[in-house]
Amino acid sequence: MDSESSGVTVLRPAIVHPAAMSEFETYTCEHCGESFRAHPSANAAENGYCSPACESAGKSL
Repeated sequence: MDSESSGVTVLRPAIVHPAAMSEFETYTCEHCGESFRAHPSANAAENGYCSPACESAGKSL
């Protein structure tokens, strides 16, 4: 946080560093069977679909 002379507090976003590629794991899509890489904490790793289109088709949405 920075304080300006006017007394207003200015919030600045934190710098987020992307995960190193070595932290990514290979998964197989539940719908199309293609392999894809994702970080273990990512939604794709949790739900098993390589894309929103495959997730929709796989869940018959």
